[in-house]
This record gives sequence, structure tokens and C-alpha cells, in this order.
Amino acid sequence: MTLLTPIFSNDAGVAYQIKRGDKALEKIQLQIGDIAALMNFNEIKDFLRVIRLVKQGCSRCGLSEDKALRSIKFLTSVAEVKFKSDIKMINDLEELVLEILVYSKLQSLMMDNKIDFSEND
Repeated sequence: MTLLTPIFSNDAGVAYQIKRGDKALEKIQLQIGDIAALMNFNEIKDFLRVIRLVKQGCSRCGLSEDKALRSIKFLTSVAEVKFKSDIKMINDLEELVLEILVYSKLQSLMMDNKIDFSEND
């Protein structure tokens, strides 16, 4: 059986760890609005780079941060995805992705040191 365990959520969306039985899969499900994407660690890092480029690029647009439209566009093997958003959503997306990266690194560190904080203990 496959289970989705929430990692982190905020106004931008929810990130889930995918587990099949007791084994965690390498991909994370990122749910943003009505779109869900499965991403591995490197794809998540690339997504963070895209988010930061959007933030950086829009700082030059001359509009106030509240009014400037932002958009994030990325391609997957199945579809092209484009998010239009304001600065709050972009900041929330950045926070969500950073939390996923912290979680992934922590999980890796725990596995390397054979530390188990499962709920069954």
C-alpha cells in the first residue's frame, strides 16, 4: 500500500513523502492548488532556483511588490506548468521548497546514523 505522509504545508501548498509499505520512495509529491508534481531531490533544488530567479527578476520591474505579477513556468515530461502569483505566493513557494530540502537532508542524516523516530516507538 502507498501512503502519503505530510512533510510541510503553508498557503502555497503541501509536500508529502511517499511511502510504499515501510520504505520511503525517493520522490516527493508537491501539491500546489489543483496541481500535483512528483519530484526527486535534484528536481526540487532546480525548482528552488526557478523560484529565486522569478523573485530576482521581478525586483527590476518597477512595480511595487504587492502589485507586480510573478509567474513560474517549468516543463515536466508530461506537461508544461505555469503558475501566476503575487509576491506572497512566491515567498510561500520558496518556504515550502526549502522545508522539503531540510526534511530530505534530515532524513538522509538520520538514515546514515541509523536513527529512527518512527511513530511506533
